[in-house]
Amino acid sequence: MIAFIRASFPGTPASQMWSDTVATNWMDPNIPFSMAHFWRTATFQQVDMANVIFPPVTVNDPRTGAADDRDRLVRAVLVAVENASHPNWNQFDRCIIFFAQQTDLFGGGAHKAPNGKLITAAVFDLLSGFDQTCQEVGHAFGLSHELDAAYNEYGCPYSIMSAAADFSFDRGPNPLLPGVQGPTNPARIVGPYIPAAHLYINQYRAVNPNGVFNHLDSVEYVPATYAQTPVNVRLYARDVAIGAWPNRRKVLVVVPPNVPGGDTHFLELRRKDSSYDAGIGNASIILLAGNFFVGSGAVPDPAAVRLRFVGRIDLEAAAGDLDFHSFSGHFVVRVSDFAPGFASVNLSIGGGNAWQDFRITLEETMTNVLPVGTGDWHRALVAPCPIGATREFNFRVKTFRTFLVLQARSAGYEAPAYSWKVHGIPLNPAAGNTLNLQVQCRDNSGHMMNAPAMHPVQCTFTVNGGRLELMIDGALADIVLGIEVTVNESSPSVMKNYYPSRTLWTTVRADNLAIEWDGEYQAAAEACWRRLKKLSNQIPELVIPPHGNPGDPDPPYFEKIGVRELIRVLVASDPFVARTVAGVVADRAAVSVEQVLEAALRNTRNA
Repeated sequence: MIAFIRASFPGTPASQMWSDTVATNWMDPNIPFSMAHFWRTATFQQVDMANVIFPPVTVNDPRTGAADDRDRLVRAVLVAVENASHPNWNQFDRCIIFFAQQTDLFGGGAHKAPNGKLITAAVFDLLSGFDQTCQEVGHAFGLSHELDAAYNEYGCPYSIMSAAADFSFDRGPNPLLPGVQGPTNPARIVGPYIPAAHLYINQYRAVNPNGVFNHLDSVEYVPATYAQTPVNVRLYARDVAIGAWPNRRKVLVVVPPNVPGGDTHFLELRRKDSSYDAGIGNASIILLAGNFFVGSGAVPDPAAVRLRFVGRIDLEAAAGDLDFHSFSGHFVVRVSDFAPGFASVNLSIGGGNAWQDFRITLEETMTNVLPVGTGDWHRALVAPCPIGATREFNFRVKTFRTFLVLQARSAGYEAPAYSWKVHGIPLNPAAGNTLNLQVQCRDNSGHMMNAPAMHPVQCTFTVNGGRLELMIDGALADIVLGIEVTVNESSPSVMKNYYPSRTLWTTVRADNLAIEWDGEYQAAAEACWRRLKKLSNQIPELVIPPHGNPGDPDPPYFEKIGVRELIRVLVASDPFVARTVAGVVADRAAVSVEQVLEAALRNTRNA
């Protein structure tokens, strides 16, 4: 049970004290961005946030500048609550104290209640950020700051226990919660969840009191055989797993040491969401490590192990580096696939020489067609479909420019470097970002697209590692450009001959020219094609009998297939060819194409 206490010093304006309603909401697990909601959400509903909210108390500042000032402060507040409310302190394990004036920010220490019971406290004031307060409450639950790879404190930007301004954001005013006043307010500054590895190592502790999180459907325990045979796992984003709870998703991968006395590694997929991870940038696989050995034996208390943030695989970075190679741990983590929006990823984890599986992939991540101009309306004599009558319709020409983004992603390289070619020309940003190409494509003559021919096409480009942005200009259709990307190793710390290059080719297409017909044409075309489809469905299948002598210079099957039957078959399979054949007959007979089609289809029609 948590005792939530509001305190102030004499003379503090009453307006700075939280009301009963605000205090109650702040400790309500059903209100998003409340303290109770954060911790219940971050721990998959496991942490106990049951609380009693006491009336505000006023205390004289007991601090004298001594080493035990924080203990004096907490004990003074607890004594004031004892005098005012006489609670049963034995039912409380923790207290959270809010000061209505600038006072202090700390958490995690044990302090003696008036009845002698030790109670863990978290203390904050009206100038404390919500994310900072979450961190101090985390200390009260027994959690420590993460370290970075060099063992420095506050080392993990993906954790409320370390993050300061890394991925924090302003949630905006909410009349139910503190921080309504002002364009900015520290009570609105929110930070990310705690890494799920904290729940794993704190089994049967405050943040995972019943050990519920450590379940085979939530945690993937990689077998030690990964050192010889790579293991494939699927990992879900933290917010996906939270949203599915109590239905479980694999949200944590535990990789045991591959070397004697080595680190255990923890993998988690984090991405921007609409809640506490909203401040996260690119979706990433984050890697934390902890060493559970002392000498030749296991540590006596796994919860006391300090977690270290050792790296990440940025799934959206321009570098497109899809693996993490641990030289000290003798293993590699590789992303083999991911779901839309990075809701989940497929990983391969292997030891030995698994890191030497070099590869490159390429995807078109964006195509944006931008309008350039629209011509005047003109009239043209055309048929809306192969069996339609020729008549006049309105058309106009529209032109565009096409913006493409391609992302190369590689695996196996420590520091991948990319080189690009467009239409066979190497891209060298230092020499300019414009390409003037000759490309086989199509222009127009009025409402007709001309046959493919060589035309000038201008492209502008931006290269950022494995990311290519390409703008294709020119009022032309059916523009097809070849793209080539090569990846090489660029790290000066490795022997590059162990890292062979890989090259991939693809093509991109741009249609910067289009003919737009008026609504009358579109309606006529739709009706005509419906009619053609109906007629096609009524034509019986024409079977050509086999001929016994395929070498006969005068085969009789020409006599077995009349022009009329041929047109009827072609109408069902290729209406435009059917119209061409009908046109030949029309020229010979000095009649219109429509008359020929009418005669060929007459006995199959339902008027």
